[in-house]
Amino acid sequence: MRKITSVEKEIKCMREVIAKILEKQDQLFEKNQEVKAKCCQLEETVKVNNEMRSALEGIKRRTKL
Repeated sequence: MRKITSVEKEIKCMREVIAKILEKQDQLFEKNQEVKAKCCQLEETVKVNNEMRSALEGIKRRTKL
């Protein structure tokens, strides 16, 4: 009887651990989605900045002539 109680406690603990792991996984998935979205925004910003830099360099070259 003692072993059954011990096994039941272990199973309960395992379920709690699994539940916490799954909860943490969900949180990390959401955070990952946020980070991916932020990266996309930053990539677009970098692209625009590079285009602006190129345009400014072109203007500088033309004004020097």
